[in-house]
Amino acid sequence: MVTRDPKLFERASMYHDVGSYERAGFAGADADLIVGVNLRMPELSAAVLRPQLAGLRAQIARRGRHRDIMLSALSDRIGRDLEPVPHHDPSHAAGLALAFPSPGAAAEFGTRRGVHRLIDTGRHVYTNWRSLRARNPLHPGFDPYAANGTEIDHGPGACPRTLEILARTCVVDLAPELPTPAFRLLASRTAG
Repeated sequence: MVTRDPKLFERASMYHDVGSYERAGFAGADADLIVGVNLRMPELSAAVLRPQLAGLRAQIARRGRHRDIMLSALSDRIGRDLEPVPHHDPSHAAGLALAFPSPGAAAEFGTRRGVHRLIDTGRHVYTNWRSLRARNPLHPGFDPYAANGTEIDHGPGACPRTLEILARTCVVDLAPELPTPAFRLLASRTAG
């Protein structure tokens, strides 16, 4: 899209990547997050990424091994007071989320090392999306809120079931940087 709108250019020129709004010290530094933005990776970042891609398969494989270790350490609790969140491809899963029967049980488990309750992270929770609350599109011509023609509630109570699921769910860091024996020890302490 080519535009000659100086205000749009001014807004875009001070804009950071979406992830910057989750990093400490960056929140609200320049401009509000814009809904639907798709920024391209600069060449310098791509040059750094290329060598890192060489180790990606090994990292994913280690995550898979660590997932199996953690599930084994938690085996006596599975079906009793927690459940692994179903994965669309369990044999290739590289992450682990656990669902608990109550937010309190998840909060207690979330205090363990390498475990985070999803709602507590603040990331990916619609109640924290300033762009959604402020209805801040990239350009008025591409405003999904105006195009809809109806009032949409994006307030904290708009999706109570989503918030309830996030409050009952923890993610486990599978720590691919740790050697497998060290992760085995961490898993036994986490499960305990």
